[in-house]
Amino acid sequence: MNTLRKSQTLIAVVFTAIGLTLGVVSMVQMRSDTSASEYPRCTSGPTGAPGSNGTNGSPGSSGAPGSNGTNGTNGSPGASGAPGSNGTNGTNGSPGPSGAPGSNGTNGTNGSPGPSGAPGSNGTNGTNGSPGPSGAPGTNGSNGTNGVDGAAGTCDPAIFGALTTDLIPSLDNTFVLGTPTKRWKSLQLGPGTLFLEDVITGFQAGLTVSGGTLLIDGADSLRIGNIRLTSTGIESLNSHADITIGNSGDSGYLSTARGIKFPDGSVQNSAIAIGNTGPAGPTGPAGADGTLAGDYGSFLDDTIQANKVGANEAIPVLFNTIDSASGVSRNADKQSQITFKREGVYDIQFSAQFDKLDSGTDDVDVWLSINGRAVPYSNTRITMTGNNVKNVAAWNFFVTVRAEDYVEIMWSSADRDMRIYSEGPTSNPDRPGIPSVIATVNQVH
Repeated sequence: MNTLRKSQTLIAVVFTAIGLTLGVVSMVQMRSDTSASEYPRCTSGPTGAPGSNGTNGSPGSSGAPGSNGTNGTNGSPGASGAPGSNGTNGTNGSPGPSGAPGSNGTNGTNGSPGPSGAPGSNGTNGTNGSPGPSGAPGTNGSNGTNGVDGAAGTCDPAIFGALTTDLIPSLDNTFVLGTPTKRWKSLQLGPGTLFLEDVITGFQAGLTVSGGTLLIDGADSLRIGNIRLTSTGIESLNSHADITIGNSGDSGYLSTARGIKFPDGSVQNSAIAIGNTGPAGPTGPAGADGTLAGDYGSFLDDTIQANKVGANEAIPVLFNTIDSASGVSRNADKQSQITFKREGVYDIQFSAQFDKLDSGTDDVDVWLSINGRAVPYSNTRITMTGNNVKNVAAWNFFVTVRAEDYVEIMWSSADRDMRIYSEGPTSNPDRPGIPSVIATVNQVH
């Protein structure tokens, strides 16, 4: 029964929906017909291709559902089916003690169901619910693309020939006369002025020809490449670039009306005439021999300078005595440094007496250093063989120095018994002492 009622209700709702739809379609059709008859159309030119449709607005909410119709009467129940046949009885047991009960016989099959009763009549339809409010209108769709432009109009050249007034554009600083690929061949202007607006100041400059002279009014200079013509002269935009007048090989001259005025205010109206070179005069007598009064210094040391550091160490030669000096000095704190007051070229000569206190063969190297750095290729090596053997190292260097530079004579030996030997005065006959080292310095340039 419940199933039947639900089916009837569903059928009623379907018919209700169909009725609503037909009613709305009818109303829309009537409104469409009325609009078509009430508004006559104007005649227009060919329209462009239509733009694409805008997006649809969201649908309005559904109206409330109508009330359910009354249920139809139930159909009469169908007739009952015939009962099934009984099963066969079991055989009786023999009398006496009762035997085990026999198994139940199989049940008879069920009879076929009776035919269904006729369906009840449909209930009456419920009244239609009132329509829901209209949904809010959707947003406007984007504009469609513009239609194809109509054909361009033609321009009669006779229009320009018939001009009897000024030709003024409808908008300021907008339209162009010609293009890079569509150019006017010539521009003919009568007596008058061509005005150009300054892109920076906004003022106008006028271009006029008067009496064969090109006049530029409103502009105080004319630039041609690096050259600028001003109201008072010619100048170069690049202050380091020369200004050339004429070309090499020209046969003409540069003529000035009055002369040439120089930056110091002096004026030259004519050039000094220069004649041909005359013959050389006789040679004069030779002058007296000049003298060189350069800086100098003489230094020595009267002590034995031992090898206190051994191999792989450079030892500076010391000078404990200044014999004479001018412009060349010895550092009081570091007696190995000879300092120059003035720059120049100097000749440095020295002699040092080496000896060794052991047997065998050993080497000693001697070189020059300037400001603590060895002078390239200034080293000399001496080889000494035997005990208490002596050898004198003596040569000179030419060096170029700056003011306040200093030089040192350096030496080195792997033999700890190598030394620079000094000896005091001796007699029979009387002889002066032997310094361990002597150095002289003379400025030659």
